[in-house]
Amino acid sequence: MVLYDYDEEVYNIWHMMIDSDFQGNGYGKGALQEVLKYIASKPFGNSKTVLMTCNPQNEVAYRLYRQIGFTETGRSDDDELEMGITL
Repeated sequence: MVLYDYDEEVYNIWHMMIDSDFQGNGYGKGALQEVLKYIASKPFGNSKTVLMTCNPQNEVAYRLYRQIGFTETGRSDDDELEMGITL
């Protein structure tokens, strides 16, 4: 799910998940790349900033997000770290 926060003028990726039966096949990386392409078309607003959260215990997802270029913003939401990328 992609949301645009008009107050902060940033895109947010919410609840990106790949069923455990299909993990490890590159679907998550491919899906995330497609989502970022969609956001880069600026469907809701002109922001180049994309935010998402990740539980740091989910090491596979955390490594994937870092590999794509997301970095920690220093903010958190409960037990999840906020990560961001500028397109």
